[in-house]
Amino acid sequence: MSGALDFYLAAGCDVVGAADGWVRLRNAGNTFIVARGPVLPGTPVPEIPELVTADLAETCGRLKALGVEPGTVTRSPEAPGGRISVRDPERHTVVVRQADAVGLPAASRRAMS
Repeated sequence: MSGALDFYLAAGCDVVGAADGWVRLRNAGNTFIVARGPVLPGTPVPEIPELVTADLAETCGRLKALGVEPGTVTRSPEAPGGRISVRDPERHTVVVRQADAVGLPAASRRAMS
């Protein structure tokens, strides 16, 4: 599980709890669990929320240092700061996006500054 934990820490998650065989992580208000060991047939696979980072380029660098190729940063109206899609060490697809793309349109973010 250390590879998965390293991945999620590099992607900007914080540890909020742990016990033997699992770690509870938080990112941008979402909490989820990463467990050790294979998923048994018929067991639901935990859903990984879209992760948010304050600096997507820095996060890509941390992931590359772990041997994870983040691929191309894509931009869209929903993610103007950019978004990447990668696989964690357990082969779950994980989307990481730039924080300024969360919640509010750019005009609303400027008005709040």
